[in-house]
Amino acid sequence: MERKSFDNLLGDLGAPQALHHHWADLSGCPVAVVVVEAQFADFVDQKRLGGRWPAGYVARALAELSAMHPKLPIVFAGNRKLANLWTQGLFLAHQARQASPELEWVREVAVRYDPVPRTAGVDEQIRAMVRRAMPAEFALSDLASRLPGVAISRIRRVVGAIRAEGRLHRAGSGRNARWVKVNGPPPPSRSRATGPPRPARPRGPAGEVGVWRGEAVRHRLEDPSSSGGYVATLRDILMRKGYDVVSVGPTETVLQAANLMNDRGIGGVVVLDGDNLLGIFTERDILRRVVAQGRDPATTPVAHVMSAPVLSAGPDLTLDACAALMTERRVRHLPVRDDAGLIGLITTGDLLAHQVSEQETTIEQMRSYIYDLR
Repeated sequence: MERKSFDNLLGDLGAPQALHHHWADLSGCPVAVVVVEAQFADFVDQKRLGGRWPAGYVARALAELSAMHPKLPIVFAGNRKLANLWTQGLFLAHQARQASPELEWVREVAVRYDPVPRTAGVDEQIRAMVRRAMPAEFALSDLASRLPGVAISRIRRVVGAIRAEGRLHRAGSGRNARWVKVNGPPPPSRSRATGPPRPARPRGPAGEVGVWRGEAVRHRLEDPSSSGGYVATLRDILMRKGYDVVSVGPTETVLQAANLMNDRGIGGVVVLDGDNLLGIFTERDILRRVVAQGRDPATTPVAHVMSAPVLSAGPDLTLDACAALMTERRVRHLPVRDDAGLIGLITTGDLLAHQVSEQETTIEQMRSYIYDLR
């Protein structure tokens, strides 16, 4: 056995040829070991080296020593006290080995191996439970109750993978999230569009810009290089937040509309004349067209200061296309209409909340995947 302090070994590296010859002789002993009274990290710490040798040179030299003398282990004990403790343990173990070739505390107990029939993996069991036993709409807690002993993180990861395949759709977020089965392939409007483009729709009644159906972004969905899978749309946000739309009539005053917005805690209302969408009235309109122009909010009708014509969108417009549209048109409120009429209102806050929810889900799935690998 050879003991080396930090300074001793560092000095020996100045004469590598002599050190190799010496360690070659040491390797010929029946039991040989080099115990260093320092950590390996000390030899690659440039501050600890004090400029005597570059850290890269020392690391390479120590690696070459281990490679050229494989029968001579190098133990980095850490300090002199630990080196003494390790050396004492080695001597005691070697003495016991001479007395008994097989030490009791390292003897392995032979266990008879009984192979068991292979069953489906846990992931496949979760998939089978979702496919066969769960109802059309279910919560994650309901699925976990039917799979006792399976980590909830693993269930989340598998459910997330099924969702990425387009076989599940999530409605809501957090503890109130519900998972809805998708029968058959996802609708073309929610994934890559196929077939010929839809014909352009005619403009709506006077005073409307028209319903943005997504034709302008269809080339992005039909790009062969785009990835498949489920693409979130405005319908997903409406399923989470609800289809309630707060509206006022064109003859109501600004003061009445402002009180309604304060009571409901919202930043805008749509202006309807029956089922006809006339415009939208927001806090920005109050600032620019009422306060800045010195109008009396108690007598000014909403129809005189609302934003019109108003842009609306279809429920199958993707969230990315919706965000690009609202940014381009510089609007914060976007009514959503289908063939039956007005069905909801989307705001920039709704898009941000959905994006945050999606990111939280992705982070949770990645965390679960990493923990499962452990």
